[in-house]
Amino acid sequence: MKSYIVFLRGINVGGKRKLPMKSLQSWLAESGDYQAVKSYLQTGNVLLKTTATSPKALEDQLEKLLQSKMQDAPTVLARTVEDYISAIENRPFQEQALEKSYLCLLKSADYQGQQKPSDEVEKWEWRKGMLFLYYPNGYGRSKRANNYWERQLKMPCSSRNYKTCLHLLALAKSTYVD
Repeated sequence: MKSYIVFLRGINVGGKRKLPMKSLQSWLAESGDYQAVKSYLQTGNVLLKTTATSPKALEDQLEKLLQSKMQDAPTVLARTVEDYISAIENRPFQEQALEKSYLCLLKSADYQGQQKPSDEVEKWEWRKGMLFLYYPNGYGRSKRANNYWERQLKMPCSSRNYKTCLHLLALAKSTYVD
């Protein structure tokens, strides 16, 4: 079995697309295809083990499962726990304040990014299917939040702050590293 981290895009935000994590964990357990399922917060951060052979295969499986259970199923973005750990431990902008740093997971795990330079204030760097962001004035004040990147890239993505990323990193290391 392989270990994966999964981000569900746009659930339980602003009272829309409600999906209690207990329901999700129950659905995953009922299917019999997933083990060691853990979630963090109510915003769609899930760690699990499965026989899926790739992040794309897992995304497809989970999207089908969610579509069978929900009217407005979220987009699923997955990475192997190994790739996630490596990305977070080797993240750019290590010197900048973590509370101003974010990770944007892209639907395409292979996307390498446009090599446009960051601007004078905000910084971003591409790493295989992930976009690392540093916004010194805050994510909510930036014109380059999640919806901006989705329009530019023409693909779904889901962002997390580094406090969440680091908590998921610790959880992944403690339970999901073989």
